[in-house]
Amino acid sequence: MNEVEVIDQIGKITDNSDFSMPLVAFNSYQLSAFNYIEKAREFEKLELKDDMNLIQNEVPHYFKTVYIPDDKFLLVGGLERDSLKSSNRCFMVDDKGKLSTAMDMHVPRQYFTVAIDY
Repeated sequence: MNEVEVIDQIGKITDNSDFSMPLVAFNSYQLSAFNYIEKAREFEKLELKDDMNLIQNEVPHYFKTVYIPDDKFLLVGGLERDSLKSSNRCFMVDDKGKLSTAMDMHVPRQYFTVAIDY
Protein backbone atom coordinates (compact mmCIF):
# COMPACT_ATOMS: atom_id res chain seq x y z
CA MET A 1 0.00 0.00 0.00
CA ASN A 2 1.47 3.39 -0.93
CA GLU A 3 1.37 6.53 1.24
CA VAL A 4 -1.62 8.04 -0.57
CA GLU A 5 -3.65 4.88 0.06
CA VAL A 6 -2.61 4.86 3.73
CA ILE A 7 -3.69 8.50 4.13
CA ASP A 8 -6.95 7.75 2.34
CA GLN A 9 -7.73 4.97 4.84
CA ILE A 10 -7.15 7.09 7.95
CA GLY A 11 -10.45 8.12 9.50
CA LYS A 12 -12.56 5.81 7.35
CA ILE A 13 -14.84 3.24 8.90
CA THR A 14 -13.25 -0.11 8.18
CA ASP A 15 -14.56 -3.64 8.39
CA ASN A 16 -14.04 -4.51 12.05
CA SER A 17 -15.47 -8.00 11.83
CA ASP A 18 -11.98 -9.43 12.29
CA PHE A 19 -12.10 -10.76 15.86
CA SER A 20 -8.36 -10.24 16.27
CA MET A 21 -8.69 -6.45 16.05
CA PRO A 22 -9.43 -4.72 19.35
CA LEU A 23 -12.45 -2.46 19.54
CA VAL A 24 -11.57 0.55 21.69
CA ALA A 25 -13.63 3.74 22.05
CA PHE A 26 -11.82 6.93 22.99
CA ASN A 27 -13.24 10.06 24.57
CA SER A 28 -11.29 12.62 22.57
CA TYR A 29 -12.02 15.62 24.80
CA GLN A 30 -11.15 14.30 28.27
CA LEU A 31 -8.93 11.38 27.41
CA SER A 32 -10.36 8.08 28.52
CA ALA A 33 -10.69 4.78 26.70
CA PHE A 34 -13.13 1.89 26.79
CA ASN A 35 -12.31 -1.60 25.55
CA TYR A 36 -15.09 -3.89 24.26
CA ILE A 37 -15.12 -7.24 26.03
CA GLU A 38 -16.86 -9.68 23.69
CA LYS A 39 -17.61 -12.36 26.31
CA ALA A 40 -19.37 -9.84 28.54
CA ARG A 41 -20.83 -7.93 25.56
CA GLU A 42 -20.02 -4.59 27.14
CA PHE A 43 -17.40 -1.88 27.25
CA GLU A 44 -14.96 -1.85 30.14
CA LYS A 45 -12.86 1.17 31.06
CA LEU A 46 -9.29 0.78 29.86
CA GLU A 47 -6.97 1.97 32.61
CA LEU A 48 -4.41 4.27 31.00
CA LYS A 49 -0.92 4.36 32.47
CA ASP A 50 0.29 7.94 32.19
CA ASP A 51 3.75 8.11 33.78
CA MET A 52 4.52 11.60 32.43
CA ASN A 53 1.13 13.23 33.15
CA LEU A 54 0.51 13.68 29.42
CA ILE A 55 -3.27 13.47 29.73
CA GLN A 56 -3.51 16.66 31.78
CA ASN A 57 -0.98 18.81 29.94
CA GLU A 58 -0.11 17.48 26.50
CA VAL A 59 -2.73 15.39 24.69
CA PRO A 60 -4.82 17.65 22.43
CA HIS A 61 -8.61 17.85 22.49
CA TYR A 62 -10.59 16.21 19.66
CA PHE A 63 -7.75 14.02 18.44
CA LYS A 64 -8.13 11.27 15.86
CA THR A 65 -7.19 7.67 16.61
CA VAL A 66 -5.45 5.35 14.19
CA TYR A 67 -5.04 1.62 14.87
CA ILE A 68 -1.56 0.35 14.03
CA PRO A 69 -0.11 -3.16 14.25
CA ASP A 70 0.59 -4.94 17.55
CA ASP A 71 -2.60 -3.65 19.21
CA LYS A 72 -1.42 -0.05 19.46
CA PHE A 73 -3.29 3.15 18.80
CA LEU A 74 -1.86 6.43 17.57
CA LEU A 75 -3.53 9.65 18.81
CA VAL A 76 -2.98 12.43 16.27
CA GLY A 77 -4.20 15.92 15.40
CA GLY A 78 -6.83 17.84 17.29
CA LEU A 79 -6.65 21.19 19.03
CA GLU A 80 -3.96 22.30 21.47
CA ARG A 81 -5.19 22.50 25.06
CA ASP A 82 -4.29 26.15 25.60
CA SER A 83 -5.44 27.55 22.24
CA LEU A 84 -7.56 26.79 19.20
CA LYS A 85 -4.46 25.99 17.12
CA SER A 86 -4.23 22.66 15.31
CA SER A 87 -1.82 20.30 17.02
CA ASN A 88 1.04 18.46 15.35
CA ARG A 89 1.63 16.26 18.42
CA CYS A 90 1.30 12.47 18.33
CA PHE A 91 0.86 9.99 21.15
CA MET A 92 0.80 6.22 21.40
CA VAL A 93 -1.37 3.95 23.54
CA ASP A 94 0.03 0.42 23.64
CA ASP A 95 -1.75 -2.84 24.42
CA LYS A 96 -1.01 -2.40 28.15
CA GLY A 97 -2.70 1.02 28.19
CA LYS A 98 0.59 2.93 28.50
CA LEU A 99 0.46 6.44 27.05
CA SER A 100 3.66 7.82 25.52
CA THR A 101 4.77 10.48 23.05
CA ALA A 102 5.58 9.76 19.41
CA MET A 103 7.28 11.79 16.71
CA ASP A 104 5.37 14.98 15.88
CA MET A 105 3.73 15.38 12.48
CA HIS A 106 5.47 17.72 10.04
CA VAL A 107 2.17 19.54 9.37
CA PRO A 108 -0.40 19.98 12.14
CA ARG A 109 -3.89 18.85 11.18
CA GLN A 110 -7.12 19.30 13.07
CA TYR A 111 -9.46 16.97 11.21
CA PHE A 112 -7.12 14.96 9.01
CA THR A 113 -3.62 13.61 9.35
CA VAL A 114 -0.53 13.23 7.22
CA ALA A 115 1.85 10.31 6.88
CA ILE A 116 4.03 9.93 9.95
CA ASP A 117 7.43 8.32 10.34
CA TYR A 118 7.23 5.80 13.20
